[in-house]
Amino acid sequence: SGSIRVKQVTGKTEASNSGGDIKVDEAGGKLQASTSSGSIQLATVKGDIEVKNSGGGIKIGSAGGKVSVSTSSGLIQIDSVAGTELNARNSGGAIQIGRAEGTVKVQTSSGAIKVERVKGKLEARNSGGEISVGSAQGEVMAETTSGPIKIKSAEGKVILKNSGGSIGV
Repeated sequence: SGSIRVKQVTGKTEASNSGGDIKVDEAGGKLQASTSSGSIQLATVKGDIEVKNSGGGIKIGSAGGKVSVSTSSGLIQIDSVAGTELNARNSGGAIQIGRAEGTVKVQTSSGAIKVERVKGKLEARNSGGEISVGSAQGEVMAETTSGPIKIKSAEGKVILKNSGGSIGV
């Protein structure tokens, strides 16, 4: 199976691939992308994003709207989200978030969760790895069963649960 490559589109974008990569450089509206195996790379999307990957990584540079991403294996890496919410689910890999303006909900069963900066509420759940937060302006709820929880700066209420690792604030 082949890959899908989109340089620039102004309206809504829907890309579906049964077994290859999807790469979008610039999308002016809402974007939906799905593949059963391969990577999904989105450089700049001005609208909302909905991405599903059954077996590969997801990388997003800049998102102007809400973001919902899920994969069963591979790295989820999102640099910047200007929208009101970000939801990221990973069954078997790490999640890395750079900057998010709104609410962030991230969950993985194995792999590290790293959030550099979030303005809204943060919920981070991990059943097999570290949770690391740089700066959080809203409430933080972080839970892991094994691995450390590290928070450098939090301005809101903080709720931390760890059954097998250290906690550092």
